[in-house]
Amino acid sequence: MNDSELHELLTRLPREGASRHFTATVLGRLGRSRRLASIRIAAAVAFVALTALIGVTFGVVESREAHAMAELRTEQERIRTELESLKRLSANWEPVIHLGSDGDVEYVLDLRTANDEPAPPVVRLSNSY
Repeated sequence: MNDSELHELLTRLPREGASRHFTATVLGRLGRSRRLASIRIAAAVAFVALTALIGVTFGVVESREAHAMAELRTEQERIRTELESLKRLSANWEPVIHLGSDGDVEYVLDLRTANDEPAPPVVRLSNSY
């Protein structure tokens, strides 16, 4: 069978016409695919926007945490410096413990005189000069 014979056989076949609903069906499917494409585009845009929002939020949180850590390091260094200063000052202090007061009397214990013997006498310190 050659091309001309095949062509003649195909032309003898009965012609099939489209149904009267064919055009409406095709346009309906086309409209549906356009709606699906619109939905997909909207979903992609929403996904990109959400990803950007999460990224920005993460960046802000990370920045705040870095700032807070810097503040904590500064505070830690200030406390370390203050502790060293107090250690230097306390090296020259007398070994005395303030035990409290009852409003009229301040109770102080001088550790240089404390031993297994009876407690030293209570010393009254006055705030008035």
